[in-house]
Amino acid sequence: MQKYVLQMSIIPKSINRRIIIDGIAKYMELHGPLHVEQNRNLSIDSEYSETIIAKATNGKRVGNGNGKIDVITKNNEGIDVITLEAEY
Repeated sequence: MQKYVLQMSIIPKSINRRIIIDGIAKYMELHGPLHVEQNRNLSIDSEYSETIIAKATNGKRVGNGNGKIDVITKNNEGIDVITLEAEY
């Protein structure tokens, strides 16, 4: 398994982008209004992010946010999921 530390990389074609886009849309539909109402930056919970990435890669969550690797893909690629906040 290759490891990339603090290095952005191209999203592999093996990742189903539609699952990620739909997952983000569903999350924001439910949680977005609360963030706006409470004047908080928009963000996605790290556990939810890891779950979506695992689903999009047919992989498995392994790190639960505490390890160096959060998801192992079906192709045995390790992914560290980072949650970013968007200011509005």
